[in-house]
Amino acid sequence: MSESDIRKYLEAKALLSTLEEKVERYRRRILDQMQSDGIEELKGADYSAKIRTMRMEHVYKKDVPPDVWNRYKKETRTTQLVVTQKKKTSKSP
Repeated sequence: MSESDIRKYLEAKALLSTLEEKVERYRRRILDQMQSDGIEELKGADYSAKIRTMRMEHVYKKDVPPDVWNRYKKETRTTQLVVTQKKKTSKSP
């Protein structure tokens, strides 16, 4: 393990966060404009944008009897790496 790798990871993660915020702002602007214009699909020479409405169905544990939950629940295990940067403390003179 290299501390250099962890520092580079934290720097890259900060950059990614900034870019994700920028992408989300553009996505929101495009979606708002398409909806206000009543357009569901746009096509250009090198892109296409389409508004889709998706439907998902789910059941919450609290909404079903325990025997039903235990019978039909599915368990998924994943591995996560959690790296957090310590907050810099400012020393007062």
